[in-house]
Amino acid sequence: MRLKKSEIGSRVNSNLGIKFIRQDLTSYSGLELIKRYYRIIRLKESIKARMKNIGYQGDYPVHKMILLLITMIIFGVERVSNIEYIKDDPLVKRLCELDRLSSRYSIARFLKYFTDDALKSFIELNSVLLVEQIKKLGLTTLTIDIDGTVVSSRGNPELSGKGYNPIKRGVYSYFPLTAYLAQTGHFIKIKNRSGNVHDSNGSTEFIEEFITSLKFMLGGRVRLRIRHDGAFFSDKNLKMYELQGLEYASKVPFYRYPVFKNKIISRRNWRRLDSKTLYFYKKIKLASWDRDRLFLFIRMEVPKKKKVKGLQLDLFSPDNIDYEYLVVCTNIKLKAKNIIRFMSGRSAQEKAIGELKSDFAYDKLPSSSFNANSTFQQISMMSYNLMNSFQLDAMGYSKTEKRNIASTRWYKNLRFKTIRFLVIYKAGIVNRPNGKYTLSLSNNKATEKLYKYISENLGIAA
Repeated sequence: MRLKKSEIGSRVNSNLGIKFIRQDLTSYSGLELIKRYYRIIRLKESIKARMKNIGYQGDYPVHKMILLLITMIIFGVERVSNIEYIKDDPLVKRLCELDRLSSRYSIARFLKYFTDDALKSFIELNSVLLVEQIKKLGLTTLTIDIDGTVVSSRGNPELSGKGYNPIKRGVYSYFPLTAYLAQTGHFIKIKNRSGNVHDSNGSTEFIEEFITSLKFMLGGRVRLRIRHDGAFFSDKNLKMYELQGLEYASKVPFYRYPVFKNKIISRRNWRRLDSKTLYFYKKIKLASWDRDRLFLFIRMEVPKKKKVKGLQLDLFSPDNIDYEYLVVCTNIKLKAKNIIRFMSGRSAQEKAIGELKSDFAYDKLPSSSFNANSTFQQISMMSYNLMNSFQLDAMGYSKTEKRNIASTRWYKNLRFKTIRFLVIYKAGIVNRPNGKYTLSLSNNKATEKLYKYISENLGIAA
């Protein structure tokens, strides 16, 4: 049956009047589900236990200030100055357990109270929350990706520097190190650094610290694998992995070790992996090393559409317009095909870092203080991990069917901007029918079904 034009729509001839009145309206109804999840994992108690001695003298309790910052980041307030736009939302107040939100100036002062010891305590808190999730999922193998990322600054905050910054050349920046858990998509640890250091600067101590912490908290019951690009390839790092009993796979930078180019040029007998890929293994002891290690040499045919006529070649690279080369140093006992696939799985970390910056304000620096900015980065990381855990626990997604040596992610996941749209960004009103406070949303069947599904997974009443 065809619809009448009058049933489809009506003509709008005038503007709506706009009024601002005091009502318990919220734009973020999904925060009620987030609050229930925080209660289940006892987030408030964990923060209070770890952060009670930072010496903060303000009017607001430390755990409530941290909850406020996490809440801001979760629903997209990237800058502290924008807190004014959400200070009257009833569910924001409810999640933070505050009748009145702190001002932007109090938040800035709060972040500056984080000394080195306080920042260390917060990093330990992030580790504790992550380990609880690992234990809950029963993971027996952890694949950890190491990488650095650039955070550009406005002005010249403390300890920032000019260095590697391909997007904004010459801009003062930080150059944090990140450790990413491939199986679940959580960040294990992030360490802020000046922007004028090399990718590998302090990487050995950074990796050794979180490996020792994971082993202690997990009781040595899991197998640990490390993978990274050539920036972190060094005898010092490899020795540490071997001493810790870790499995590792590291790309080798050709420009630093011409011996690998010579091995490729002089090689005559390559093993065939498939129609376009050849390989061979070779044990090599580099100068200044006290032992030889196993290297996998790979030659891949370049697709015709990627070939560039008149290509300018790197002096220290064996690349040409017909082949691409890759060398991997590894002690993982897998076939060459699986080693290649394993190394290709690192791409997931780049996407996670991008989401951390775009959706969790990681690339926003609220202060001129290095420790304050580092603390904000840790809160950003905690927010990311909490929402990742929320999706695992509350959205109830099953293990991915594509899980293999390359795609090491165990569970299906949605981008957080999708979670915001589906769960958090829902308008509602807090009212009190029959004397009981109730959050009322518009009658949308899809939202009602999703909220009930999440509540059932969390084991709570909708």
